[in-house]
This record gives sequence, C-alpha cells and structure tokens, in this order.
Amino acid sequence: MTAMTRPSRVPHNLRVSKQYLDALALGIYKLSVQTQKIYTASALFSYVADNCTKQLDALGTKDLLLFANKNEIKGDIRVSYLLDKRVNDVLIEARYRLSARAGRVVTQLELHRLAISIIAES
Repeated sequence: MTAMTRPSRVPHNLRVSKQYLDALALGIYKLSVQTQKIYTASALFSYVADNCTKQLDALGTKDLLLFANKNEIKGDIRVSYLLDKRVNDVLIEARYRLSARAGRVVTQLELHRLAISIIAES
C-alpha cells in the first residue's frame, strides 16, 4: 500500500487592506454562487489558475491602476493561505509577464488582487 502524497503547498502570509479583504470575500462569494460549491481563498486561486489563464494573460497596466493600487490593497490585516505549488507557479508566470508589460516589478499582492478581480468583477 502506498501513501498518497499531497501536493506541495506554498504559504502566503500577507498584510492587506480592508478593500483587499472585501474583494477577496466578494470573489469567494461570487464563485461559490456561480458554481454552487463552497470556495476558500486557496480554492479561488486554484480556480483562476485552472480556468482563467486567458484573463491572466490579458492583464495590463490599466488593470493594475484600477484594481491593484498598492496604497489601497496593502494594509494591516493579516491573511494567510496555502496555494498548491502548481497554482503558485501559474500566478508567478502571470506576474512576470505583467511586470514585463508594465515596465516595473508587479508584487505578489498586486497579482493576487488582480486574480481576485477576474472573478469578483465578472
């Protein structure tokens, strides 16, 4: 009998604003209603990585300005979630591509907020 191996997971410990937390809650709510399943933050990011790669690839500087203003998403509220390494890798690749298009380094927090916006704003 072989033991089932769990996918490796990457912890994300972020300090966010109330606006980020509100967007995350809205994204989880909308996705849960749409699919008739219960979602968590980790599951939301997994859904985006699995089903929204075109939207991730289409993110641009305008999206950064509209949804991921650093001053509006960074704050004092601590949130933590674990992402499967595969999901984290998809988000990292999207972040690198967006950084190249934007001409600056896009932070993990900014990319996570944009991933949330794909669901919350749909």
